[in-house]
Amino acid sequence: MASQEPFDPDQFLAQISEIDKSSILSVASDVDRRRVVVGVQALLARLQSPYERTIQLLHTDPYLIAAVKTLINLNFFTVWV
Repeated sequence: MASQEPFDPDQFLAQISEIDKSSILSVASDVDRRRVVVGVQALLARLQSPYERTIQLLHTDPYLIAAVKTLINLNFFTVWV
């Protein structure tokens, strides 16, 4: 079995920079663009810690915070205790 190269963050960031400069950002169809978005989101989910993911959700989706606060105010979670 071949040994795996050690991860190089600088090389990875350079690859991302090259992708950013490429024509991939002007994907021809919505279906292909969505496939690329789903793949990038899956990679991000694997890279992020649970804490980072939670912070991202809270900063990008204010409706989530409002929904959770509403459920807390309605004592929704006390049923599970």
